[in-house]
Amino acid sequence: MVTRANAGLLADNFLDMTHFAFVHVGTFGAGEGTRVGDYHVEREGYTFRAVYEHDFAHREDPGVGEGLRPLIQRRRSTYRYVAPHHLELALDFLDAGGTNVIGFFLVPLDDETVKIYSSLWRDDLGDDAQQLRDAIDFEVTVMMEDLALQSRYHDLALPLELASEVHVKADKTTVELRRILRDLVDAVITATGGSGRPGEGDC
Repeated sequence: MVTRANAGLLADNFLDMTHFAFVHVGTFGAGEGTRVGDYHVEREGYTFRAVYEHDFAHREDPGVGEGLRPLIQRRRSTYRYVAPHHLELALDFLDAGGTNVIGFFLVPLDDETVKIYSSLWRDDLGDDAQQLRDAIDFEVTVMMEDLALQSRYHDLALPLELASEVHVKADKTTVELRRILRDLVDAVITATGGSGRPGEGDC
């Protein structure tokens, strides 16, 4: 998919755990899950990993329609980030069973245009081609919810200086994204003989 957006802002959105119950109310957002509990971010070089468990509305679970399980279930989300724009989210469905891994790869084409590559790896769909098609359609709907939010941005840049925004405890992943990109920009400046930090440092 090619869209008007900023790769840094899209990565920020992908890693943000606070928007589910608001932006994704039509897909998997659960009103019961508006609070983000504590979680830990493990960084190594220009990568990091974060694991978080939360409630969500499991609308893809056939057991919900059959009355076997409630709509609001638990899942474990494992985020992996590799700079600059390679992201992965593994979703382990703790009540229904199964895992859904989403690959999200962003290629900036210019300052205002991004090509998005996304892949799904599922072990809970069997050989049913229609289930796979429905799963893809569901992920596209989720992406369109995110892009509708992104379309409201007038300034398409991700600030890398932490003091230029207000951050809260739940922003550990998105703060680490900024730190890694800041370090990467600094490393490139040093390697190419540049001097100092460029302006406020947007990406």
